[in-house]
Amino acid sequence: MLAYRELGSPVGPPVLMLAHLGATLDEWDPRVIDALVGKHHVVAVDLPGVGASTGSVRGTIKAMADAAVGFIEARGFTSVDLAGFSMGGFIAQ
Repeated sequence: MLAYRELGSPVGPPVLMLAHLGATLDEWDPRVIDALVGKHHVVAVDLPGVGASTGSVRGTIKAMADAAVGFIEARGFTSVDLAGFSMGGFIAQ
């Protein structure tokens, strides 16, 4: 089970927030989140083995990206915008 938090209006594609190495969804700067929430549906997620998510940390960036894709599909999102910081940006790519 992946932990996540949704904020903002659920209109339009969500912005999926992928954090840096060892970071949880709670570590995004509130100023960044608040700026995005004003105009976007924001979803911050803890990938497997991080924060409140169950499972084990994936051993490769590809496996982490696959977990993010699995989350997107499980939530039924047909389109998303990805925002990643540091390793989260690498996962998003």
